[in-house]
Amino acid sequence: MIVHALVLAAALSLGRAESFSILAGSGVRASGPMRVTGNVGAGSGGVTGLTPAVGDILPSGDALKDVAGAWDALASQQCVAPVHCLSSITYAFNGGADDVWIIQIDGDLIIPPGSSMKLLGGAKSSNVFWRVNGSATLGERSSFVGTLIALRSITVQEGVTVSGRLIARQGTVTLTTDDVNFCCEPIELSALPNGSVNAQYDETIAATGGTEQYTFSLFAGSLPRDLELATTGRLFGIPTAPGSYTFIVLAKDFKGCSSIHTDTIVICGTTTVSPNSLPDAVAGSAYSVLITTSGGGVHVFTTTPLPDGLALTPTSCTPQALLCGTPKAAGEYHFTITATACDGTCSGRRDYTLKVVCPVITVLPPTLDAGTVGTLYQKLITASGSLEPYTFSAGPSTPPGVTVDSSGLLSFTPTMNEPYSVTIKATDSHGCSGTRTYTIPVCPVITIFPESLPTDVTSVQLNAAPPGFYKFSGPAPPTPVALTEAGLLDWSKTPEGDYSFTVIATDASGCFGKRTYELFVCPTIMISPTTLSRGTVLVHYSKVITITGGSPPYAVIPQTAGPLMLTPHITNGMVTISGTPMAAGIIDFTVIATDSNGCVGKQTYHIAIDPPLVPGPVIPTLSEWMLAMLAIALASLAMIRRSG
Repeated sequence: MIVHALVLAAALSLGRAESFSILAGSGVRASGPMRVTGNVGAGSGGVTGLTPAVGDILPSGDALKDVAGAWDALASQQCVAPVHCLSSITYAFNGGADDVWIIQIDGDLIIPPGSSMKLLGGAKSSNVFWRVNGSATLGERSSFVGTLIALRSITVQEGVTVSGRLIARQGTVTLTTDDVNFCCEPIELSALPNGSVNAQYDETIAATGGTEQYTFSLFAGSLPRDLELATTGRLFGIPTAPGSYTFIVLAKDFKGCSSIHTDTIVICGTTTVSPNSLPDAVAGSAYSVLITTSGGGVHVFTTTPLPDGLALTPTSCTPQALLCGTPKAAGEYHFTITATACDGTCSGRRDYTLKVVCPVITVLPPTLDAGTVGTLYQKLITASGSLEPYTFSAGPSTPPGVTVDSSGLLSFTPTMNEPYSVTIKATDSHGCSGTRTYTIPVCPVITIFPESLPTDVTSVQLNAAPPGFYKFSGPAPPTPVALTEAGLLDWSKTPEGDYSFTVIATDASGCFGKRTYELFVCPTIMISPTTLSRGTVLVHYSKVITITGGSPPYAVIPQTAGPLMLTPHITNGMVTISGTPMAAGIIDFTVIATDSNGCVGKQTYHIAIDPPLVPGPVIPTLSEWMLAMLAIALASLAMIRRSG
């Protein structure tokens, strides 16, 4: 067989290796689940653990010979645009559809795990060629683009995606749970046209390049049953048996020069494209249906225009094809798929109607909480069930003042204590949509009283307006303040300190109001002693009480308690109680001390005032000095009387 020279125009021709996605000189070894699109072949070691999903395991000797020619062509190729020559690993190919990349690696090629190669600007994987003068390793979870031709072995680690071909000239190709795909142009064969069973066949072989007066004869092989070959080159008759027939025709000119030509004619039976009908597709969702033919064999599958987003692959000779992709728009589409045998004549076709339906798009959330009269209400509406982005809009009966922007932000300020009804539609990029109608309750403004908490008590009854039945909740732990559902707020057991907490009042319809309180719990202000000693009529009384705790200075009341005066000493928290009681009885009074934070301490006193110590008129008490002087005077008076 003559192998034409390899030419780099838009891409490199691999000759008989063109239909192979995996080709090895000494064996292909695969383990784990695999998906391979394209033919697989190995020179000496065979193929184990691998069955192509689309393609066959074929002999590879001739293909490897053509690879050798491609190997040399890559090495000698001139690097003139649109051909780009590189000598190191690259991960992005950015160029037009006709650009060709040749990467020459002198030694081993190692693609690190997790690496990702990209095709940009219309570049094609079929135009990327790797010439590795050693072995190649594609790291796990990496993606690889192009036709890889390695001199020795190729190792593909777990989880690798290859868009191209793997060709090991002298070594093995080893794979572990990988996906290998390739794109190649259909193989065009020049041969006598095929025929059909029980249909007239009449074709004449023409010869060019020699002299005139050709004669033709059967040189080797067998003609299709019931066909005859005349010396004029006319092949005619009505074939009665389907099948593929290969034969060699000898052509002679009048000088005796001759040549032979090998022809393969397929006498077609009935080719039926399956399935009979296609399942519905969903816009924006992956779709995949296997297209097959009756009677087996390989075919070229073609189609009239498909819905946008769908493709039929592969287009090369294959026993089956895949109608797959992601349809972009809903609708009913009509197209025809034709399966033509690889020799180009035998074919079957089927007309299909494909319904692309919209996905179920759910507007979220299912419900919306209540708004409040006079308060801006904003909620972000989302959607699920299709691919983002979504465009949101409000229905025609939307109440005045309610807006929904394209991102899904619902906004309005309620003006009345009545529910608002809003219908919102979410539309995906494929034109499909889903709607949901919301009924949004609107609550009155609920105000909690009192506005602030006093510091001179340890509990307070909360109320709310407008009048109605409310359940109170909060504060949340760890704030040690007790609150009953009826609204009794108690901090009698709360340690001293500053606290901030929020109280919620909820009415019977679920509407609620909030108020945040700042609470200062006072420390204990002690007034000691707790009791005072007794006093006596006309006897000066003086005692000191001490104030501790809280934050001095203190304000003290009262200023008087009956005949007694209360004199505070601000600097040291002491209070002097003094005075002269004039009558017997009980003096009752309460000392109230208020610190600088308004915290209060109280102590009630009862001072018993006793009558004079001797009966009769009350004689003022004399000092010791006065008593001594009085004794001297009385003694002198007695002496005068005795002497007289």
